[in-house]
Amino acid sequence: MMFLKKNLLKKYIVLTFSILTLFLSFILGICLRIFWLSIPSITAIAIFLPVFLISRSNITSIFPIFSIKAAKEKLFVGTFIALLVIRIFLYFVTPLYIMPWINEVEKRNAQSLTFSIIKNSSSDWDKGYKIYVWMNNPSYLTKVHKCYVIDNYIVLIPKPPFICLRLIGNKYPYWFLFSRCGACMEYSLLYREMAYIANLTVRSVHNPGEDHNWDEVLINGKWIIVDPSWPLFNPSPSFYEVKRNLNISYVYAEYPNGTLVDITSKYTNTSVIKIVVAENDKPVKNVKIEFYSLNYRNLRRKIDNLDCITDINGSCQVRLGGGKYIVKAIKNNGLIGYSGEVKFKVEEGKDENIKIVIYEDLMHLFLSPSIMICISETLLTLMGFVWLFLLYTLTKITAKFLLL
Repeated sequence: MMFLKKNLLKKYIVLTFSILTLFLSFILGICLRIFWLSIPSITAIAIFLPVFLISRSNITSIFPIFSIKAAKEKLFVGTFIALLVIRIFLYFVTPLYIMPWINEVEKRNAQSLTFSIIKNSSSDWDKGYKIYVWMNNPSYLTKVHKCYVIDNYIVLIPKPPFICLRLIGNKYPYWFLFSRCGACMEYSLLYREMAYIANLTVRSVHNPGEDHNWDEVLINGKWIIVDPSWPLFNPSPSFYEVKRNLNISYVYAEYPNGTLVDITSKYTNTSVIKIVVAENDKPVKNVKIEFYSLNYRNLRRKIDNLDCITDINGSCQVRLGGGKYIVKAIKNNGLIGYSGEVKFKVEEGKDENIKIVIYEDLMHLFLSPSIMICISETLLTLMGFVWLFLLYTLTKITAKFLLL
């Protein structure tokens, strides 16, 4: 009798330890936004409890699929295969094939939708405002900036379908009409396209260094600001520095035909930043210069469409607003890579001269963005295999004690 009690106690201890381990792994996966950890862990918890109850009854003789062996060998393998298929579908099939197809379908639907929104409009101002009002109706579109962000592509939202797939880049603005959920990027791009259909002169506005996007519409010869994701209609340009309480680094506008225009001076006072790149005190030409803003929460954010290439004197220059920055110089010379970076601060209206000394950097040559993506995807997949193996082992040990 005493032996049975000790044996039962041992089973409960092992089961409790296993579930606690899996639960902590689930929390870790959620915090690190690695669903290879979180989803298998919660799946294992869901398996352990019924398996424990089933093992204490005769149900395994009636339904063999519920046996311990089936649970630890089939369900976990099935879980990993399902996760692998889901990951391939979400991160490769969807952005490469589904988004372009949906974009073309919704592009045709956007015509009739836009005309129905702006019907009986009395002016261009009225058209722009009606589209703005429609986009801010929560019955049509859902904002995700306050929702749980897994990796800035997959976002969990509080209403069906409970998962939102955001745009990767800005190629497919009409995807937003299908997903019905997004943040400032999706709102800005869709507003631009719908306003263009409404025969308005419009451009989307991008502030990559401080992570925001909005639009401008030309009405009566004046560009007015429309920020459908905030939402704001015709605010002052100073809003984006004063109300957000941060420095604006660089702002560019993109027209529907893809033309880009630097409009930073409209939103902040700019300074000329001259970059000189040298190696062994000699200027280096054809060096790519990248700029990163530290103005938003002190996070390092790349400023898109601001790259420049050094001339024969090893220099190039750009205009930036005030704030803190990192400038990085990159040059590949055959099989040898060179790089260097400098952190600096800019005062509005005060020009700066920055010197960067570059050094041989083989790591940069091999760790290009595309290669880094492949490496990270491979590591995540390997992590999935390793983690499922650990879960299998843990389940096997637990099952052994449960069947004692």
